[in-house]
Amino acid sequence: MYHRLALLVALFALAVMQISCLPVPLQARDQQDVDFTPETGAPSASGLFGDYVDDFVPTDSTTASATSTSTSTTSTSTTKTRSTTTAAAATTTDVSSSSSSSSGATHSGRGTWYTPDLGSCGKTNSESDMVVALNEADMANGSNSNSNPKCGKQIDITYGGKSVTATIVDTCPSCPKGALDLSPAVFEQLAKLSVGVIQLQWSYV
Repeated sequence: MYHRLALLVALFALAVMQISCLPVPLQARDQQDVDFTPETGAPSASGLFGDYVDDFVPTDSTTASATSTSTSTTSTSTTKTRSTTTAAAATTTDVSSSSSSSSGATHSGRGTWYTPDLGSCGKTNSESDMVVALNEADMANGSNSNSNPKCGKQIDITYGGKSVTATIVDTCPSCPKGALDLSPAVFEQLAKLSVGVIQLQWSYV
């Protein structure tokens, strides 16, 4: 009797277990009695992603870094500008040197002598002064010959292996381009006054 009762209990338990394992028919979500109200204290979307969003907010150090980079770029541009300016200045210097070389070129022409007096530069000189009168073409007087930049310039004169330095104080209207009219003191450094005319070379000092 006891064994039969135990067997019935076991069969009943087995039947209950099989019933509990049967699939329950699915219902549509709107037919299910489910409460979708979020629980109090549940994290919101902003709460979930807030930490990540904060990571992308530029900080003062980031702004300072960007400003520093911009300043460095500006400094580099300034350096390039200064380099360009320096190069331009060097070019100007080269041009000036070229002009100086041009003004120091060797000229050649006729050499004569005259008796100095009041010259076109506004000064009076004598026969013993180491002065010359420059031909009109090279002198290129403006409206006021006294302010001619050629006035007072020194030139080196060469003839027959001899050379002498003289100062421009006058203009020789009748002299052809390249020619010089020398004071007796200058002429005698190169040749005798009796020679009268010589072919000389000269250049600005």
